Amino acid sequence: MSRIASLVSALGSRVSMRSLAMVESPLSSSLGVPVVDTDEMVGYSRDWLRKYGLGHTSPSLPNLLLARPSTYDELWSIVAAAIDAKVPICTQSGNTGLVGGSVPTEEEQLEDGQAGQGQVLLSLRRLPQTVSIDNASGIATCSASVVLQTLMDRAGEQGWTVPLDLGAKGSCLVGGVVATNAGGLRFVRYGSLRGSVLGLSAITAQGGKATELDLRRCIRKDNTGFDLKQLFIGSEGTLGVITEVNLQLVRTSASVQAAFLGVSSFDAVLRVLDAARVQLGEIVSAIEFADAPSVDMAVDHVSTVRNPLQGTSAPFYMLIETQGSSEEHDTAKLSAFLEHILGDDAFGVVDGTMASSQSQVGAFFELREAIPEAIVRSGACYKYDISLPMSAFYDVVERTRERMPAECATIAYGHIADGNLHLNIRAPEFAPRYLELLEPWIFEYVQSHNGSISAEHGIGIQKAPYLSYAKPPAAIDAMRHIKQLFDPHNLMNPGKVLDL
Repeated sequence: MSRIASLVSALGSRVSMRSLAMVESPLSSSLGVPVVDTDEMVGYSRDWLRKYGLGHTSPSLPNLLLARPSTYDELWSIVAAAIDAKVPICTQSGNTGLVGGSVPTEEEQLEDGQAGQGQVLLSLRRLPQTVSIDNASGIATCSASVVLQTLMDRAGEQGWTVPLDLGAKGSCLVGGVVATNAGGLRFVRYGSLRGSVLGLSAITAQGGKATELDLRRCIRKDNTGFDLKQLFIGSEGTLGVITEVNLQLVRTSASVQAAFLGVSSFDAVLRVLDAARVQLGEIVSAIEFADAPSVDMAVDHVSTVRNPLQGTSAPFYMLIETQGSSEEHDTAKLSAFLEHILGDDAFGVVDGTMASSQSQVGAFFELREAIPEAIVRSGACYKYDISLPMSAFYDVVERTRERMPAECATIAYGHIADGNLHLNIRAPEFAPRYLELLEPWIFEYVQSHNGSISAEHGIGIQKAPYLSYAKPPAAIDAMRHIKQLFDPHNLMNPGKVLDL
């Protein structure tokens, strides 16, 4: 009997069969597991970039058990049975990641050199979404299955703001956001999730059996030894399945203002960035940059957005947002800043506009958030999420353009105040001839400038072979020991983060 068959048999009456599914095969028929269309399975087994995971014709799909628990008791039963049967688990939240961290791989289908052992693709999307907010402290307790936008809406109803905003907020889940340590648009204001997540709970494979690790805390200060929750933030499901999160919210700002600028050069972008830090100071909540190809692509491929500076041609654009407690004060401060940089040619600002309403603020951000969607719509996309010092920030873009053939377009945008660049190469197709020009060259460039090969997207499948470009051998060895402690049989999302 295969391990998948043993797993399904062990689940017995503990799990509704409608929570399990396979594509049609002799195995699914013999197990009595409901059959799903191959296309539906591929919707779970491939990422939205259509770059990572299993394809339509993969012979391994019949050995992939899709588990979609609808209760946390079912979740526990599935994880516990999989650990007992030594069947690998690929945990998936909203499947919005960009490095292949939440989709299965061919390599995970093998156990001890033998094919056909299979794995569980564990989707959290059908689990109950529960949110509670303590209004006195602003601490939210929510299930890992809560959609980020749902949490944002619930928080907003009570005058609170989630200290994180992502383009994928309408589909990503809180558990996945924490597991990837997502950054987002307002990192400059609120910092990393490592500071906002106060506690969490997870199911691990510690000791070779399912173990609930309860690290939930609804207090901000807890100086009692090792802070184990930090190990799970950014672990990408390799240490366990996050089930609940305690998150510190912040009070919603009374005033939100924004400006959109066209800038003549990247050096000018840096001058404007420095001026914003000095003149806007404590009210700055986001500073974004995009080169002209990024903005043009968004306008061309997403019908709902437009360039706020229509009629103005600029090689670079900047979006600056402020948040504060006084609209009069913040408006005056942003207006004075714009008057200063537009009135001095040394800043190189070609044109600029200040949002006159909250809907216009939203339109500015809709344009910024449309860029990654537009790039994917336009063709195959190689995406790199890197951190670099300002001296090398746009140099890597220009060097990439020089390396790539004419049929490829190099596009760049990102969170400039955080030193986080999103470098994208659009190609006619995913092909070895393009990848060989990009990897490991980009990672070598980042390492030579003491940067990071992953600023906020994580490691996943894409960067696991290149972790040594960001971590020294002793650090990677320590990570392997931690992995072995929580997951001695390498069942939790194998093939991701660590190249074991």
